[in-house]
Amino acid sequence: MAFSREDAAIIKGMLKRGYNQQSIAACFGGLHNSGRVSEINTGKRCPDVQAAPESELPPPGPYPRGVSYRPRPQKISFNNDSKFDIQLSQSLMREQKLADVLGNGKIELKSENWQWERTGNICIEYLQNGNPSGIDVTEADTWVHELRREDKTLVYLFLPVARLKELVRNAIAAGRTRTGGDGGRFTMALLKISDLLK
Repeated sequence: MAFSREDAAIIKGMLKRGYNQQSIAACFGGLHNSGRVSEINTGKRCPDVQAAPESELPPPGPYPRGVSYRPRPQKISFNNDSKFDIQLSQSLMREQKLADVLGNGKIELKSENWQWERTGNICIEYLQNGNPSGIDVTEADTWVHELRREDKTLVYLFLPVARLKELVRNAIAAGRTRTGGDGGRFTMALLKISDLLK
């Protein structure tokens, strides 16, 4: 597990509190992290990071092995482009749930509220105004499709981008596309939810 600068601040705060390195590693989910805790303690990693204040530290231990008390990310940040890739290390709101599962990573999140249930399809954008967009330009590793009903999340579908691109190519070849948005600016592939597991 890689530690972020925020993690390093928490670790330095726990060292200041008087915790040993093994206890701190356990707080972050496993004793296998004790070597990296040691590197932070000696200044090999993140030497310029200041210790977090007591108010930001995890509750006092002991910490059961395999249960992470890793602090949650504090804010959401979008790339300044049309792809809206989400940096999990900066996520909050609904994406916080994904951050808890994935740790640090790069995803693209798409939410659908009702059409998926009516049609049995999910829509994956690949053109905007005739230019590549959506799945064709994403830099994410994982595409997460959120299916919602009555403003509640029912399920997150996690799809490796390479796999999703293959499904989109197949849908386009089969003529399963549609346009949408203002003036039909967006072109989307229609993927049957039942086909995602084939």
